[in-house]
Amino acid sequence: MPPGCCVWLDANEAAGSKYDPAARVGRFDYDRKYPTLPDALPVDPLELPLTGPIAPVRTNDGLYGAFRDALPDFWGRLVLEKRLGMPMEAISADRMLLYSDASRVSNLDFRESAEAEEAPFAPPAMECLEDILDAAAAAEQGKEMRL
Repeated sequence: MPPGCCVWLDANEAAGSKYDPAARVGRFDYDRKYPTLPDALPVDPLELPLTGPIAPVRTNDGLYGAFRDALPDFWGRLVLEKRLGMPMEAISADRMLLYSDASRVSNLDFRESAEAEEAPFAPPAMECLEDILDAAAAAEQGKEMRL
């Protein structure tokens, strides 16, 4: 996770997370208020319980499993590559969490800080299956995708 990243769950600030990119170690602490909410759910009941200590993660480049699961799939990474104009390999997993918009599939939202605005809802600009198929074919051939 990027240093100082905040994790939001169902529009509630759930946690502050710290990530040491050099050591590739991630740490996670729930916001003091979040576990007291009547509908609070753990981000991951095994690795990130609402109560008790949470161990640092030293595997998966310092990303907890629940956060890795929120990463874009291959197609999503390809779209990010085209949108950002850089190769997929140059975009680290922890940065990908911050590049996603509100149309992502997940209840988790990642922001640089608690003060950062929620990402806008930006569904793909494709209105029919034919547009999606054309974009997929273009991506597979290394051509410009119309997003």
